[in-house]
Amino acid sequence: MSSLVVALKERGHGVDVLAPHLPGDPAPSLPAVAVELPERPRLVTRGYDDSLRLRARSALREASLPRPDVVVVTSVDESMVLARHLSVHHDLPVALVLDGPCEEGRSERVEEMLAQSVHTADALVASSAEEAGLLRHRFTVPSVEVLPVTTSEARVEAVLAATEFALTRARAPRMAFHAPYPLDPAPRSASRQRPNQMLAAFTELGYRVHRLTGHPFQRSFALADLRRRLAAGQKVEFLYSENSTQPNVLATSVRRGVAPFLEARMFALCALRRVPVGQFYRDVYWRFKESQASVPLPRRAFMQFAYRVDLAVLRASTAHMFLPSLPMAPIVPFPERRVSALPPGAPVHDSPSPSGVKLLYVGGIGSGYALDEGLKALKEVPEAHLTMVVRREEWEAQRERYAPLLTERVTIVHAGSDELQQHYDAASACLLLVAPDGYRRFAVPLKLFEYLGYGKPVLASRGTLAGDMVAEMGSGFTVENEAHDIAALLRRLAAEPALLEDAGERARAAGRRNTWSQRARTVAEVLTGRRDA
Repeated sequence: MSSLVVALKERGHGVDVLAPHLPGDPAPSLPAVAVELPERPRLVTRGYDDSLRLRARSALREASLPRPDVVVVTSVDESMVLARHLSVHHDLPVALVLDGPCEEGRSERVEEMLAQSVHTADALVASSAEEAGLLRHRFTVPSVEVLPVTTSEARVEAVLAATEFALTRARAPRMAFHAPYPLDPAPRSASRQRPNQMLAAFTELGYRVHRLTGHPFQRSFALADLRRRLAAGQKVEFLYSENSTQPNVLATSVRRGVAPFLEARMFALCALRRVPVGQFYRDVYWRFKESQASVPLPRRAFMQFAYRVDLAVLRASTAHMFLPSLPMAPIVPFPERRVSALPPGAPVHDSPSPSGVKLLYVGGIGSGYALDEGLKALKEVPEAHLTMVVRREEWEAQRERYAPLLTERVTIVHAGSDELQQHYDAASACLLLVAPDGYRRFAVPLKLFEYLGYGKPVLASRGTLAGDMVAEMGSGFTVENEAHDIAALLRRLAAEPALLEDAGERARAAGRRNTWSQRARTVAEVLTGRRDA
């Protein structure tokens, strides 16, 4: 650290060093403001975090240091926590520049405190792709810049690059992003993919994001920080929330703590400080008795009560509700004047358009996603081939059911999200065939827009909202979910290749019009009044 400080000063930069240390540690080897840390307790609480905040402020006040332009941190430990408090209290940009291993925390609560601190950073730089990957996975951050640090000169350059980026970000508007659960670094379900995509989209639009995510303990850290930011006069443009399929109180394991009024306090604070709130309301399975039939009666009664409490909190805070589609609005007991549609976005990828009828399906095959009719149709059309990308455990559970319907032209694949490109590149069209029911009249599958993002025409079931959207965009074909009708469509596509080519062009155009960035822009415009909801 001392060589880095000396090198920065030699280049004409003013550098003040904040040196946290435990009682009994040797004094820093260069002029520094010493911050004596309390002993880390076995059970980390908010009190320990508050103690770090007060000690950092006290040390700076006693040293009479001028307000810095940026805070640079080189390790993920209490130093990062101190940087977070400086950022919150003084609205300072923070650059985290790691040039070594990112040591794991000692407990779950320490990890949550460190995660909230890392989320404060305006610039994240790692010295290798491996370290960047570990940082992304550990803290679920949208992006980490990789700047190899092989020499002391390279380290200085990395720090200056991170500092410049953090200073640029400091001029950007700030918004708050809420999810009552930890974001998954490798999400397998659509409900967990969407928050990551929206978070990355807001960052891409240029917002500084104050995150209120994680287990209750971490969200309480984040709420306290938000309260301090607002009390200090820092402007937060709006708060966007991605709710869970569970009530807020059950969104994470109760073993990691329960905070039944945390979201109510969060939204009440925003209402008090005139920060607009918008929540994406994901699911309404709880409004359908048949979907709750297998849930034990006591739990079902509690969940129904908790869902209604969550909605009451949103109504009281004058929040705006974003739904996957407007046909869903009458089912949710919420004022329709404060509701607008926010379907999934398309992650745009370059993908070739091979000839022939080479179909791809990505997703579940359990209840509600039966592919029986499509597989029956495929048996009748020798020109058609299908690749099914499904979860291994789900396939094992459904293997006996689907085995009689398979042919040598059906390939079963178990692949992660980072392995999908090759399968999309080999496909000329994608399947979204489901049995129409009441739920499908307003559901908008994330995979529809993923298909469009890869520029693939979609074969969708008639009588579903997804089918209506495909027909309206001209980005594919709608068909009755019957084997005879599907087979007839496949034969037509095999006989007239231009149909798939033309639909592919329209699918690519639809994907470019419906990106995640566009969804984030819609949220910002609605909540700040720049667009009529």
